[in-house]
Amino acid sequence: ELQLKIYPNPAKDVINIELLNIKKDISDVKLVNNLGQIINRWEKLPRTIDVTKLLEGNYLLQIKNGNKITTKKIIIKK
Repeated sequence: ELQLKIYPNPAKDVINIELLNIKKDISDVKLVNNLGQIINRWEKLPRTIDVTKLLEGNYLLQIKNGNKITTKKIIIKK
């Protein structure tokens, strides 16, 4: 399983992501809203995500690593 540090959470402007264990086979990263809609998608894990244009609420960061998906909850507060 991926070990991630995501901060600040709740976030207002930007989210920082640190991968604590090295995994080279990350192939898909998605930011999903509470309706299941994909807000953004990356092929590699971004180090920062600008959340200034997102509405306040809960989001999920889904990271595909090989055949496993790690999901982290992100809270946006304005």
